Amino acid sequence: MRPLRKFMDGIAPTFEKGGKLHALYPVYEAIDTALYTPGHVTAGPSHVRDGLDLKRIMITVWACASIPGFAGSYVAGLNANEAMQEMGLETVANWRGPILFDRAARNGFALESSSGRATARVLSDILVS
Repeated sequence: MRPLRKFMDGIAPTFEKGGKLHALYPVYEAIDTALYTPGHVTAGPSHVRDGLDLKRIMITVWACASIPGFAGSYVAGLNANEAMQEMGLETVANWRGPILFDRAARNGFALESSSGRATARVLSDILVS
């Protein structure tokens, strides 16, 4: 871990005030704090401190909360596509239509209408079979 600490200390002036990448200091500081305990602590007895580093705990909370967030987004989109298929809609008439279907086609996805569910299938799989 010593080489990583030396590396982080070596690039620190680039991110501090007056450095070339000073606008990215919060990113540098978040990575540094996630890897190592901060060097500055409370000098006076302002409040009780325990052995937990609050920033590391919150990074873990955000990492754990993002998984259900992505899963929920996927399920909501899947349900919306299934509802559209049951109603016989192949596109959305408002501003969302070009975003949903044109972007999907450019990225190699298409809606599969032969099955009972609206699922994304890679176009290369369609062309190969």
